[in-house]
Amino acid sequence: MSVGSEDVGRAALIRKPDLVVLPYNLFVPSMLHRLSSEISSSGAGVVVRSPLAYGLLADGWSGARRFSDDDHRLYRWTPRDLNHRMKQRDTLRQALVLPPVGSLREASLRYVLANALVSVVTPGARTPDQATENARCVETEPMFPDAVLGIIGRILDTAGIER
Repeated sequence: MSVGSEDVGRAALIRKPDLVVLPYNLFVPSMLHRLSSEISSSGAGVVVRSPLAYGLLADGWSGARRFSDDDHRLYRWTPRDLNHRMKQRDTLRQALVLPPVGSLREASLRYVLANALVSVVTPGARTPDQATENARCVETEPMFPDAVLGIIGRILDTAGIER
C-alpha cells in the first residue's frame, strides 16, 4: 500500500500489507519514524519513494532554478518555500558531506538506507549518469558510521527540519 500520511499509514498497516510505500528523506523523516513500531509489528517491508526530495537533495540546482509549467515541482513549492528548503539543504550538505561521503545525493541515499526498516529505495534519475551515481552512492557499508548516525537528529534540528 502506498501512503502519504501517518494516519493513512496506520490504517494501512492494520491490514498487514506485504509492503508499505512512503516518502522518506532528510526533509521528511518523521512519517517513517513515527510509524516504526506499527511497521515492525506488521512485518511489512518498506519501499521508500522520493529519497532525494524530488531532486532537491540531489544537489544539482541553485536557488535560481525555475521549473516548467508541466513540472509538478513548480506547484509543490512556492519560491519562498523553495528558498527555505535550499537553506536547509546547505546546512545538511555542510554537516553530512564529509569523507568518505562525496555528495549530498550520496548522504541522502545513505541516510535512507541506514534505517533498518527500509527494504527498497526508489531514487529517480533523469539521465544515465544520475542512475549510475545513485547506484555508486551505496556501494560501501556502513551507510554512515555510528558517530554520524548518533548526531543526525541534531543536524536535522539545526537545519530546522521536523523529525
